[in-house]
Amino acid sequence: MHKELSDLINRNVPGANSVANLTPDSKKIDSSITVETSHINKVIQFLKTNKETSFNSIHCISGVDYMEYMEVCYMLTNYDPNAVRNLILKVRVTDRINPAIDSIVSLYAGADFLEREVYDMMGIKFVGHPD
Repeated sequence: MHKELSDLINRNVPGANSVANLTPDSKKIDSSITVETSHINKVIQFLKTNKETSFNSIHCISGVDYMEYMEVCYMLTNYDPNAVRNLILKVRVTDRINPAIDSIVSLYAGADFLEREVYDMMGIKFVGHPD
C-alpha cells in the first residue's frame, strides 16, 4: 500500500518527493512515507480530501531527534468501517537552530494540541499555528 500511495502523492502533489519507507516485516515494524517538509500542507490536504485515500483523522503528531536531523511524524487514519487504513507520514527538519514546519491545524483542528506538544518537547515551531 505504501509504495502505491507514495506514487499517488507524487503524481498529484508536484515537488512532494514522496518516498515509501518499506520494512521487510511490516507486522513488526511500521512502514511509512517521507515527503518534503515544505510540502506537508499540500500532501496532507491531498490525503484528506482525495477520494482514494480520504484520511479523515489525525491521532498523533510526534517529534524524533536523530542528532543529525529531527523528524515530525504524522499518524493519519481513515476510519472507513469496511477498510480502516493507517499511515505514518514523516518529514525531516534539518535546521537545528530554528526548527520550523508549517502547521496543519487548518486541515485538522485536532492537530492544535499535538503541535503544541511537539513544540514544547522538541522546540519545533509550527508556522501558522494559532497559539
